[in-house]
Amino acid sequence: MRNSAQHVSGSTVGIIAIVLTLALAVAATGYLLLPTPSEAQRPVITLSEPQADGPLMRVFVSGAEPLYPLATYRALLLADNVSEGDLNPLVDGGADGSLSFSDIDGDGSLSVGDRFTTDSQVVGDFFLEVLWESQQSGIQGWRRTVSASFAHESPTLDGFAVDVDAASPLRPLSEFSASLSRDSAGLGWIGSLSGGARSGNLTFYDLDGDGRLTAGDRAAIDTLEYGAYRVRLLWRADPVADRSWSFAPPSGSPVVTWCCLGGSYHTSFGISIGSVDTEFPLAEFRAVLLKNGTLFNEINPLSVPPPWQHLRFMDMYNNGLLSVGDRFSFECSPEQEMSGCTLKLPYDSNYVLRLYRGDAIVAVVSFSR
Repeated sequence: MRNSAQHVSGSTVGIIAIVLTLALAVAATGYLLLPTPSEAQRPVITLSEPQADGPLMRVFVSGAEPLYPLATYRALLLADNVSEGDLNPLVDGGADGSLSFSDIDGDGSLSVGDRFTTDSQVVGDFFLEVLWESQQSGIQGWRRTVSASFAHESPTLDGFAVDVDAASPLRPLSEFSASLSRDSAGLGWIGSLSGGARSGNLTFYDLDGDGRLTAGDRAAIDTLEYGAYRVRLLWRADPVADRSWSFAPPSGSPVVTWCCLGGSYHTSFGISIGSVDTEFPLAEFRAVLLKNGTLFNEINPLSVPPPWQHLRFMDMYNNGLLSVGDRFSFECSPEQEMSGCTLKLPYDSNYVLRLYRGDAIVAVVSFSR
């Protein structure tokens, strides 16, 4: 019996030793198979669109898989590539610059519902980047823009003026662009504003001369042709101000359109009447030519044309009525120059031809030379 007990005891000890050895081996194998931090699965962090909350912008974690402790993360906020905050490591209640973080559920990991907040008043392109052990795991971008508005347009001698009514915050003019259209056709595009910048029929004036967009700065339009006008102001391609209005002939006036601005060797540079819905006597009309906004020449009335000048009217049918095909000329044709005519329109100028019936403008055309 004693020998048998000793045998069982020895066997038990052997089995236990084997089990312990296997357990240690499995444990060792398991330890060796555990992923090191560099081998762990990089998390995918999804960030929400920024939500405005008064002066604050909030960005929430809308996806996080798998979960890792906050301490393994870093968050960076850039505005136009300039740091606005660096949270390294990420901690609940952490704040740096204009960036702060809240672990909303208090679980110690970066998870859905956690919140980033910025109180930056800088305008520009923002990027919030979340890094996990120096690897990018989430990013969100947005643009904080300026606000501006136009006042109502006001008539001028040769067109309209549209003033800036308000602008905030104050930014350099060079960051803004402006466009002008009439009946959806482009009349001017200034890609970078500055005092005196001009394109087509659009000129911008920095009236206070401070180099920034401020209330009182002016978009000037030097045409009075009839149609639907629109002036737009953009900041870094974002529309910030828009003003539209229509300019139409007075009720009861004849509807007159122009045709074929230009000239040839035999025909002096000018423009013709393209259409007129009702023919009225020439004695009821007068024409005015403006150069850079000031009176240059005038025919009053059309039935009594003055001697040859920079504005000449030709009653093509000699019927005493304003008719299709009647023509205004502004300078000599090359053929006429051969005969000694020397009238030439000065270049680098803007011209406006207005046709009046009584005190009402019935047709306007503008051009540059």
